[in-house]
Amino acid sequence: MSQGFLGTLEAAATSGGELAALLRTWQDAVHSQHSGAARPSYAQPGMYWLDTSTTPWVLKLFTGTVDVAITAVDPGSGLGTSLAGLVDGSVTGAKLADATIPLNKLVDLNAQRVLGRTSGSGPANELDMDALWNMIAGQSGNFAGSGAMAFPINVLGVRRTALYQWGTILGPTSDYVIAYPMAFPNGVLKPDVTMFSGGTGLVAVTCNVESVNTASFTVRRRIISNGGTVATSTIGGYWSTWGW
Repeated sequence: MSQGFLGTLEAAATSGGELAALLRTWQDAVHSQHSGAARPSYAQPGMYWLDTSTTPWVLKLFTGTVDVAITAVDPGSGLGTSLAGLVDGSVTGAKLADATIPLNKLVDLNAQRVLGRTSGSGPANELDMDALWNMIAGQSGNFAGSGAMAFPINVLGVRRTALYQWGTILGPTSDYVIAYPMAFPNGVLKPDVTMFSGGTGLVAVTCNVESVNTASFTVRRRIISNGGTVATSTIGGYWSTWGW
């Protein structure tokens, strides 16, 4: 890799040895496509030179004012990419190294755009608000009597998903296990319980929550009379909880 300039040659002022040295420098420059980290100082309009300041290397044409990128070549893999006059279908994935072309070179972004895919792999598409919302929400949600919803959140700069689940307590026995509509991946808070009836007169209805884990929990329903008598109960209720 070399750049070299013959300068002004004068027969009376340049010896044979000096001329040979200048020609060797010029030869190296020609053979290496005038390569270097910056445009040669002797560049003239119409001259090609190889920019090696980054990888892949970029062959450029100097117009006299600016350098026009013509092609890029990765010296390690040997993969080349034409940067001028690309047409549809002329470039395949195997011909492009990762991060060779920035996104703003692929799309004319004259307004705010969101590009991506809702599923699978393939070309990026412009996403409308419905598609974007489904991606952010993880496409999880159910508004039935027993259901779950996912909420994307940011915790101290780390992306997380909070899950909210709910359901009814309608088991035929006073003590029974309730399975969540979907298991929590990491952890869960103790479910909140509200009974259909809190009792009447001198009777109270309670529901204790035990054995809480990421897949289920146990409820124990009881009726407590004013005299302290405790009896089992099948009075129904609602439950809800958060997890992650």
